[in-house]
Amino acid sequence: MREAGLLDWVAALTTLERVFKHKSLRFGQERVIRAALEGNDVLAVMPTGAGKSLTYQLPALLSAGVTVVVSPLIALMKDQVEGLRGKGVNAALLNSTQSDAEQRAVLQRLEGVKLLFVSPERLFNVAFQKAVQRVTISRLVIDEAHCVSQWGHDFRPEYRRLGEARVLLGNPPVTAVTATATKDVQLEILEVLNCRDAVQIVTGFDRTNLAYRVINVPGDAAKLEALRTMLQTYPKPGLIYVGTRRESEMLAGVLQGWGVGAAYYHGAREQGERNRVQDDFQSGKLEVIVATNAFGMGVDKSNVRFIVHYRMPGTLESYYQEAGRAGRDGKPARCVLLFDTDDRKLQQHFIDTSVPSEFELKRVYAYLHAARSDEGELNSRLATLEHNLSMTAGKLRSIVAHLVACDSLEQFESANGVLAGRLTAQLPTLTVPHLETLRIHKHGLLEAMLGFATRPRCRRKLILEYFGETPDFERCDACDVCKPPADA
Repeated sequence: MREAGLLDWVAALTTLERVFKHKSLRFGQERVIRAALEGNDVLAVMPTGAGKSLTYQLPALLSAGVTVVVSPLIALMKDQVEGLRGKGVNAALLNSTQSDAEQRAVLQRLEGVKLLFVSPERLFNVAFQKAVQRVTISRLVIDEAHCVSQWGHDFRPEYRRLGEARVLLGNPPVTAVTATATKDVQLEILEVLNCRDAVQIVTGFDRTNLAYRVINVPGDAAKLEALRTMLQTYPKPGLIYVGTRRESEMLAGVLQGWGVGAAYYHGAREQGERNRVQDDFQSGKLEVIVATNAFGMGVDKSNVRFIVHYRMPGTLESYYQEAGRAGRDGKPARCVLLFDTDDRKLQQHFIDTSVPSEFELKRVYAYLHAARSDEGELNSRLATLEHNLSMTAGKLRSIVAHLVACDSLEQFESANGVLAGRLTAQLPTLTVPHLETLRIHKHGLLEAMLGFATRPRCRRKLILEYFGETPDFERCDACDVCKPPADA
């Protein structure tokens, strides 16, 4: 590794102003950028709104070669690429929504591309691997790196192979960025990515402009009444997070009946409709979006004035990530949890759905094994299984994720960009004790969330302690515990 010299830093600051129109860096950004310019592996844990994207985009422009960025969402890739191209940066993306011709065109023009955004499965695509051999990969970036951890709140099994993918790319240095990673999750990220001497930069989790509040509501009628009062008094725009797709549609209809410019967003809506809702919210045509947790990752709207959790999320990581989408402009914003003790039942149901039994794992594996004739489109095979096994799509997705995690199923993008699956010769090796350990861990995450909702302690302090920080205060001046609710 080398030390970033004065000329490196002058070039960085010049590029910062010329391309990104910023005269200075935010707290923490400089340390991450310097570590990358010196050729180090970097793990950066920075809160939502802290400018994580710039910490890898700026070094990419100063490096000779292509920076490959692994991103979990197609919409997130598109937003980043469009933003970079608008600044004159040669950025590209590869995803399954592109035609074969579009994908081939990207691969043929890699020379000169500074940032290439891909899904994790794409890294194992044969055509992709051949194409990147023609260029220098200067850095591998893992966005939303907490997805690596099987113990985290947003585990994505395809992320588990990124250490292997790094080797296939020639073992370039790595930058991993996330807003929500406890110390245990940070260690797992470093282990999976084979980062033995990484520079670890944790800038802190305290968002002092956010006012956290929990309102106890006995039932849905009380929730609606509390929500209506807030919408009459709170400045907008805002986001309301719900527990299910059906609830997002219902509640958006209620808000429209109240005269609020609202729309719903969930993962089952067609991509064009989701884009329209997001664009209308971004431009100010919509005052409020009612959404499941499918909405928000990568959304760059700085003036969100409130976040309401209509249903309690299952983990403090999820709550912190979603609440953190408020007040990214640094101005005061409210984060309200409408808490009903019955909300616990919904999260317990999600845990039961997400952690399959050993029998369910082996049953799905056996059906996939019996039906395999080729490495066909995985989604169509799963749709058939959903019908034949009388399983919900959510349960089946969970089982597939665990089959991938235990090396019984390999997911990859085929030559035409379709998500495909290849069974290994290995039967599922996850044991009942392992699955029970995972179930207990998820219940522990839920208990931590319940503690935040019910304990009469400073909300800010509870969040900071959960993420491993030691607050230097006993009380804040904004949460409902430290400040009378009438003034919160």
